[in-house]
Amino acid sequence: CQNKLFRSTYTLKYAVGGSVPVCLFQLPNITTLHLSGNGFTGSIPSDIVISNTLSDLSLSHNALTGSIPQQVQLRRWSSIDLSFNRLSGELQPSFVSNGSISLDNNRLSGDIPASFYTLHNISVLGSNMFSCQYDESDLPMYDPDRERYHCGSNSFNSIFFTWLGAIFCALVAFGYFKWSNYFGDKVQAFTGSNVLSSLSKACSISLTCSFYSIVVLLPVYSAFSIFFGIQTNTYAYQVSAVFLSGVVPFAVNLFLWVALWLLLAIMLKSAWFDSLKGEHASQSITAS
Repeated sequence: CQNKLFRSTYTLKYAVGGSVPVCLFQLPNITTLHLSGNGFTGSIPSDIVISNTLSDLSLSHNALTGSIPQQVQLRRWSSIDLSFNRLSGELQPSFVSNGSISLDNNRLSGDIPASFYTLHNISVLGSNMFSCQYDESDLPMYDPDRERYHCGSNSFNSIFFTWLGAIFCALVAFGYFKWSNYFGDKVQAFTGSNVLSSLSKACSISLTCSFYSIVVLLPVYSAFSIFFGIQTNTYAYQVSAVFLSGVVPFAVNLFLWVALWLLLAIMLKSAWFDSLKGEHASQSITAS
């Protein structure tokens, strides 16, 4: 765990990798432990034992994964910096700090502890995906990313649910006009032209793409979010291809999107040929 440099003084000579040396946390009389900017990987052990004297911890700018152990979250730190890692999971409501706290640029999600609201030296929002109220009134007051932060999937929710509402209203209106024959006389005026045929083909292409998205893409995205997601909570983003990692999701998503584009190209080509046939038929009738 340590290399002796001078009598009663210990330091690490070079940047190191591998897992975090947990024995450093147990050193008697240790007060400060800074291991930033190394190549540490893996997770912080959930059963880590921390010396009672340790109050200043920095593990930033490494490649740590997994969640933040409960022992780390329940301790009152004078300073803790776990920023710029790949830590995921949620924060305990009892996570407190008497000094500064930096957890930004990780993959944390869930609720923000209430104790963070009035902390002055805090940076936890950047690149994390916490949930909050729609007015964002419960975000930490002094976090530098507060003004430009988007909680959870709130920005996506409004657009997504508005789109669903518009689709529902359009289907209801379409069903009503179809069954009531409201446009019956008006449609007859277009039977001798290509307008009605073009609209029918456009509707057919749209319905096919929507059906493919709902029946094929959405279930795949939801399954991948469970097995290959990089966030503990993906909120409404679970129905999308974001926050996924790995070769398998990339390959499958690429295949599905190429298949959708090929299907769309085939349908458009078919519609174009049908349109040309219709024009030739109309010209033949006019000539005769």
